[in-house]
Amino acid sequence: MILVSGWQTDQCKYGPEKGVGVGDDVYSYAFDGARCKVWSGPPSEQQKNDYGREWQKGDTLSCLMSWVGEVSYWLEGIDQGVAFEAVNMSSSWYPAVSLAMDQQCIFNFGNKPFR
Repeated sequence: MILVSGWQTDQCKYGPEKGVGVGDDVYSYAFDGARCKVWSGPPSEQQKNDYGREWQKGDTLSCLMSWVGEVSYWLEGIDQGVAFEAVNMSSSWYPAVSLAMDQQCIFNFGNKPFR
């Protein structure tokens, strides 16, 4: 499962043909629940990025970016803790996801309760 979910700015650059998606650029933050890792920048530069627990097909993942520059995730309503701190809140951030061609996800922008 390739699905990676998080946040990006409009400066984030993707390269789908090279497998570069959300979290692989310094202008994005992401959680990879298959490998239990968080990413922000080139994977070769990531250290100590273990995070969360492994997700399963059908799980609900919630992602929160706070006004104080912290990014946290919940998996099936269970807080996984703060994944990123000191996020530049002067940038405009957008929800983002990278996934394989045979994958899908549903976004909730407030029409259902946060979990």
